[in-house]
Amino acid sequence: MSIETDRLAKDVACLNVRDIPFTLVSKLGFHCDVWRSIGRIVTASGSRRLDFVLKVGKRLCTWRQVMVLAKEYRVLREALDDIVPSSMFVATRINTTPGAVVFAEACNPWFDLGNPTNEAEALGLLERQPRLRRQLEHFNHCARRWLDEQHMVIDLQGAENLVVDRNGGVRYLDSFHVFFYRDTLDALDEVDDDFLFRIEQSIRRLEYLEWLVRETRAARHSSA
Repeated sequence: MSIETDRLAKDVACLNVRDIPFTLVSKLGFHCDVWRSIGRIVTASGSRRLDFVLKVGKRLCTWRQVMVLAKEYRVLREALDDIVPSSMFVATRINTTPGAVVFAEACNPWFDLGNPTNEAEALGLLERQPRLRRQLEHFNHCARRWLDEQHMVIDLQGAENLVVDRNGGVRYLDSFHVFFYRDTLDALDEVDDDFLFRIEQSIRRLEYLEWLVRETRAARHSSA
């Protein structure tokens, strides 16, 4: 993850961006730019540590659309608990356009668990860390249930959507449009190749994560 020091360039109506220092984390996301603020807030009653991630949506987003984003995210939180960082969705104005920002619990990614190029390292981690293995099994179970029963594909296409953090836990870090809906493909007059690719890659990555768990389980049984 590349990090560069900057100031939040956009005018976000719900936030006094001039008085809060931000560090740019990523502008590569499909739906949002990601910033982080680390420092202290000083008030008359004392000071407290400030450490949060701000995700600024890249596209117009109405109040109703923000409510849909928040509802989807609640589905994740209720099923996956602390695998999903606590977050607050806000409908606001970004520059002159209605948009969405997300204030999220800060997380320090250490390892991109969803990237198949990290297969060998992932297998080693899962074999050595039972808690990590249990968390991934739970994530896979929920993702498979959403896919098979509701045709909802959890977004695993983005870089570092599913990571191991520096505390050794599985964390799912996406916030905007966390599900693809396969049924929408049937309603399209023409297939959107990019949309189809993102769905297919997310399903392939879920299958890869399920394979990791099976391989780890087989390795443990063979060594027992």
